[in-house]
Amino acid sequence: MKFFKGPFRRNAMFGAVVALLLCLPSPGMTQSGEKGMADAMVEFLRSLMPRSLFYTDGDKTDYKLLRGHTDRVWAVAFNPDGKTLASGAMDENIIIWDASTGNVLHTLRGHKNSIFSLVYSRDGRRLASASRDRSIILWDVASHKPIRTLSAHSASVVSLSFSADGKRLISGSEDRTAVIWDVETGRPIHVLRDHRYTVNAVSFSPDGTRVATGSDDFTVILWDARTGQKIRTLSSGSLVFCLAFSPDGRRLATGADQDVIVWDVASGTLLKTIKTLYGYVLSLSYSPDGKRVAAAREDMVVTIFEGADFSP
Repeated sequence: MKFFKGPFRRNAMFGAVVALLLCLPSPGMTQSGEKGMADAMVEFLRSLMPRSLFYTDGDKTDYKLLRGHTDRVWAVAFNPDGKTLASGAMDENIIIWDASTGNVLHTLRGHKNSIFSLVYSRDGRRLASASRDRSIILWDVASHKPIRTLSAHSASVVSLSFSADGKRLISGSEDRTAVIWDVETGRPIHVLRDHRYTVNAVSFSPDGTRVATGSDDFTVILWDARTGQKIRTLSSGSLVFCLAFSPDGRRLATGADQDVIVWDVASGTLLKTIKTLYGYVLSLSYSPDGKRVAAAREDMVVTIFEGADFSP
């Protein structure tokens, strides 16, 4: 399954726009409540990004074009049962689609700005959404109504991950922090502070004992999810846009610019660097057996690497 946010314009000007967007300082670095020059420039450049949302099944000619949003789409997530798909956009709406027909089933409204991340709990009962309005909303999937709003960040929230048991949620923000939340109470359990720039990627380990955070500051940090203490820092040497634990939790794959780096979680040893050649790596996923890694790149290519267990 491949996801795209519309066709990318393949020319030098668009490449320059993307490069400039990625190099701009985080909007969270401007004074709270003020729309500074960097903030305005980021918003302008994001408005130039593609708008169409469609996905393909197998052959690239077999795709469904989903029409419903009125502005750029930034986040998509399948419900674990595979029957519905959620998408979030700059139009401040979340649309729930029938994955078989592509029809709009529900529109969820509650955020007051662009939606940057969506994630379902493993049991499919909860949907979490993160927004530029600095909030996270937990939604009840059955009723399509908000359960509660989580507020602790001082800038846009851009990344989310549920623990396997669905009792905790971690969020990453442009305020340079990550927060581990108690889903039932909506209260922060730990605020993780050690990154110098936006926290683009967050993930719980499969057993829920650790979390990983990746940032524009060229680092990935492993944390003890129970105490909130830092375990170690991994230096990627590049902007980190995404990360994924292997199913057994022993390895961590990170997207660093155009490379995929695989780490040993226990020791912090770099096991393998995979060169993808073209396009920033924006999303990663391990196969259930841990022997393959899929990498989605900003040049509309999804690559599957075989033998990606890289045991020492």
